[in-house]
Amino acid sequence: MIRKTTIAAVALLIFGLGRCCEAQTSALRIVRQPLAVLPAEPGPLQMIDSSLALRMSDVLLDADRIGNQIVGFHVDTTIMQLDIDIEFAQRNPATGDLYLVMRNKKQTPRLYCCNQSAKRPKLKEVELPGFEDKTVPIESPVFTDDGTIMIFASTHPKGYGGYDLWYSELKQGKWQRPQNLGKRINTESDELTPSIYRQYLIFASRGHLKDHSNLNLYVTRLLSDQVVGDTVGMLQIGRNRIQRLPEPVNSVYDNYGFVMDTAAEFGYWLTSSNGHAVVNSIQGPLQGVGLWGQVIDRDGNPIDGVEVSAMQDGQQVCSAKTNLFGFYQLYLLNDQNYDIRFYKTNHFAHSEKASTNIHDGEALLSEMQLDAVVDSLPLGQRLTYEDLFDYDASTELSAHGRDVLRPLVSFVADNPHLAVEITIYDDPTTDAAFNRMLAQSRLETIEKHLRKSLPENVRITLKNGSERYFGKPSGSKKSYVVAILSQSGK
Repeated sequence: MIRKTTIAAVALLIFGLGRCCEAQTSALRIVRQPLAVLPAEPGPLQMIDSSLALRMSDVLLDADRIGNQIVGFHVDTTIMQLDIDIEFAQRNPATGDLYLVMRNKKQTPRLYCCNQSAKRPKLKEVELPGFEDKTVPIESPVFTDDGTIMIFASTHPKGYGGYDLWYSELKQGKWQRPQNLGKRINTESDELTPSIYRQYLIFASRGHLKDHSNLNLYVTRLLSDQVVGDTVGMLQIGRNRIQRLPEPVNSVYDNYGFVMDTAAEFGYWLTSSNGHAVVNSIQGPLQGVGLWGQVIDRDGNPIDGVEVSAMQDGQQVCSAKTNLFGFYQLYLLNDQNYDIRFYKTNHFAHSEKASTNIHDGEALLSEMQLDAVVDSLPLGQRLTYEDLFDYDASTELSAHGRDVLRPLVSFVADNPHLAVEITIYDDPTTDAAFNRMLAQSRLETIEKHLRKSLPENVRITLKNGSERYFGKPSGSKKSYVVAILSQSGK
């Protein structure tokens, strides 16, 4: 039985918690609220078996989670009884051995292994050819699902500079001489906190952006098929394309320590600035399609604040709002069909079909562009409609009339908070009394037509302007309708 000791002081370190949204597997989604805000910069996040852990205040801590929400931290005495100075722990999924990073007498992080199945578990330093120098650090080891490849970070002098990522293969029970992952991945700056998700390596780097300032999260496929003639082989590790993870996984601050709880399809990472760190999260399978685009009006101007929603079977699976420049991004699953809905108050609702049938073997997140034009009708201005009826004295809307009114009906249906004022100006004859009667009948016809398609709560005001219109000079419009839209109650 695993005994857990809760440290009250550590629990008090959390001065901000955000509520995690309910589980959602139909699309990848950024959980925008921070799960925890820590008044110190911890070590990298790590998944130890099914526990989310980090090192903070010189203690290795496990997160207490309700669902995927972090509500506190505790010390797991099962780990602590091995050694109090453990900084990082990771289990080889194939052998079951627990690999630990601890500082030696020279205060250098080094790699140790513990066979917990033995009667008396004992720590033993892992011998890696070429890494015998006890002043060379070995940090953040992670393993592929089959346990045959280990990737770690080190400032080995034969690297490209700063921390580099290295890998070693397990053959016949022994780790082989580590190899540098190469200059595609490593730079003259730091590459840190490796994490393996399915067939992908996720890591933090300062060197892939020109200013070499903040840590950003990147991903690359570990191995992929390489076809040469009739031969299919495996491309050497570290040779695939590097992809920077999109916003808001990355930000203007340091972003590092990404881990994925594959059982829950829930990812976590750290963002740090000004001496404190925020635990962020992403929900849903990380592999998918990043759908992005720009929303503009009919004049080509970007529209901010448009809600862009991905819909399936009439249900919203994820959404985002356009920024000041009209851009948005959604994260969707592969091989799915979506209705993408664009809407902003006092604008027409607009929908587009999107099929995410994109297969890029190297990319964890493929990209797909979908732009949209979202139109509007002006509020408080006169909207004039002519030739709505079959003939001069008819009270029936013509097919042309129904087509002319369709945008108005659609707009108010999309914005039922608006009020509609309809005024008719009619002068088909020289008989004023007949004109007033005909105009009133036509107003009622228009109202009936609107009511068929609009919610009951839409306020419609009818005005008969035929008397004012009667006797207008020759050449004026013979019959027309003016609609004025306003906020309801104004």
